[in-house]
Amino acid sequence: MNYSDILIWKDITNFENYKISNTGIVWNKKYNRKIKHSNEKYPRIHLSNNHGRKHIPIHLVIAQLFIHNPEKKFDIASFISLLCICCTNSSFCCSRSNIIKSFK
Repeated sequence: MNYSDILIWKDITNFENYKISNTGIVWNKKYNRKIKHSNEKYPRIHLSNNHGRKHIPIHLVIAQLFIHNPEKKFDIASFISLLCICCTNSSFCCSRSNIIKSFK
């Protein structure tokens, strides 16, 4: 069984009405429905809280909640495709290595 076959849900930090799965499914807990993401190169979701509305890349939320980052790196490298949003095909990296990977 693959890690991505099991749905693991976590609440999205600073957005108490939303949770996200390790496979990139975003759920609105208030209205009990799935949130659609934008159809861009880097899919994004619209989240709102008491401080307003944010347009956030899904892979960023998944990485922050599901990927261990002991070295406190800021960039996220996706190894397969950003259309295949999943915590198993991403990792944190430094900006330099992320730029080098983007040209390969």
